[in-house]
Amino acid sequence: MSIDPKIAFWFGVWTWLLLGIANGSGHLPTTFSRETADQIISWAAFLGWMNTGILTAASGYSANRAGPLAGLPAAAAKPIIIIAIVLWTLFAFSGGAHAQILPKPRPAAAASVDPLQKIMDDISGKKAEFVAGVVAAVQEADDDAATLTNPADLTSFRDPIAHACYPAQIKFLQSLPQIQAIKAPAPYNLIVLFQRKRDLVAQIKAGLPGYLKVGCAALLKDEETIFIQTLGLIGVTIGAGALTGIFPPAAPLAGLPFLG
Repeated sequence: MSIDPKIAFWFGVWTWLLLGIANGSGHLPTTFSRETADQIISWAAFLGWMNTGILTAASGYSANRAGPLAGLPAAAAKPIIIIAIVLWTLFAFSGGAHAQILPKPRPAAAASVDPLQKIMDDISGKKAEFVAGVVAAVQEADDDAATLTNPADLTSFRDPIAHACYPAQIKFLQSLPQIQAIKAPAPYNLIVLFQRKRDLVAQIKAGLPGYLKVGCAALLKDEETIFIQTLGLIGVTIGAGALTGIFPPAAPLAGLPFLG
């Protein structure tokens, strides 16, 4: 028994076309609907896989006839091979058709991040010198707000509402983990800093310190706004909804400026 080489040749060409379609060569998505194109690609992949098995089996038989290209002169074989290599390279490395057909990589699922932990990380990222500079600026602003409009009246502050809030904010900023002195030398100081961050998270979950709530209530209204505005002084931005369930709903932000 033998296989006619012409049949094997054209069967191989047909298999090559199927594998080309299955691997994304062509313009199926623009010619057919996405669903139809996916079905064609699936069938092409299956038939191409089956055909390679048939071709492999057929190669085990000897042919008793010459193949369809056997009559070509030797000089014609080289350009045919070169053209075949060029065409294969174009199909293999052209990204346009493949990019349209191959499945798009799915973005990695975002890891769940504890909002308060992110806030603590942002706070820890601020240098102690920077926070100290902000404290000095708030102190200067408080000096202005505390200026007496009537020297004979020790309660005639220029801005009594702001003057009640600024000292409370200074006290809170000075309580941040990186501001407080740590006795342990580096790298052991990281252990202390870690614990202080936990303490601050626990404090926030329990509610803002009383001095901060009372001092800034008239200026910044609710607890969430007080917290957001106070951390905004050192450039810590808190995203919308990050404090849901921790404080009552925040009022629209107004008042103190934010530092980037």
